[in-house]
Amino acid sequence: MKEQLTNEMCLMFARVLPDVNTNTIRSVITVALEHYTVTKSTTEITTYNGDPNEKLLKAFLVAKKVNGASDKTVKYYAFILQQFFRKSEVLADKCTANDIRVYFAKREIDDKVSAVTRNSERRVLSSFFQWLNDEEIIRVNPMRKIPKIKAKKEQKKAFDDMELEKIRNGCKSEKETAIIEILISTGCRVSELCGIKLEEIDGDTVIVHGKGNKDRTCYLTAKARLAIDEYIHTDYFQKRYKLGSPYLFAREKLGSGEYMNQMGTASVENLTKRIGRDVGVDKCHPHRFRRTCAT
Repeated sequence: MKEQLTNEMCLMFARVLPDVNTNTIRSVITVALEHYTVTKSTTEITTYNGDPNEKLLKAFLVAKKVNGASDKTVKYYAFILQQFFRKSEVLADKCTANDIRVYFAKREIDDKVSAVTRNSERRVLSSFFQWLNDEEIIRVNPMRKIPKIKAKKEQKKAFDDMELEKIRNGCKSEKETAIIEILISTGCRVSELCGIKLEEIDGDTVIVHGKGNKDRTCYLTAKARLAIDEYIHTDYFQKRYKLGSPYLFAREKLGSGEYMNQMGTASVENLTKRIGRDVGVDKCHPHRFRRTCAT
């Protein structure tokens, strides 16, 4: 309960003071509670009969959030763990290595899930059961007996110069051209592209917000800078900018006439697929631009 109280207080401080260092707050609270015993007050007369897995899951997700995990990561962890509990029908503190082996076997045979996906799920389960072990809720971590699930590695191709020129020619607006040139130039993830704000572009550099809430600087080619300049002078962009949207690529809130939200990742994925289909370039998706930039 002391750990749970500390996590909840850290989250509250983070909400009202966005710039606060949660690690420092955690240390202060830990010292303050050193000589106290913490129990949760309740008005219930009967014993708690709720789902014990759900109780442990909530405590784990709070701990992940306090330790800096993004909302997207926390949501993914919740989805995978809820799926595991639903399919395995075991209590977290009674789970064995064999229960986990059976779960992954069913995922492979019944659900036809790839080795890459199963290994991603294995990492989530490993994090959860290690947390249970660290909190002394379980004595032995069952994931220690579950090895990494190896996937077949295939050589994935980058775009060649001819394919890139075809894609450029397939753009139908200044917005589409700007999106493609930024992807080619920076190699950023599609979520990072959607989150770019106009104020974060400075000459030939742009700040993108990556995984794990980490920012980094990416560089723009002359073609990308020209494409952005032509795009921001269009009526399409100016309308959204004047209504207060800070994003380079904004979308309208449904039925509101406001343009505060950033463009969705699915929209960019559909855009690149459509261009690839129109110009005859196979496997035209945002991550392939990232691979091309790295190559």
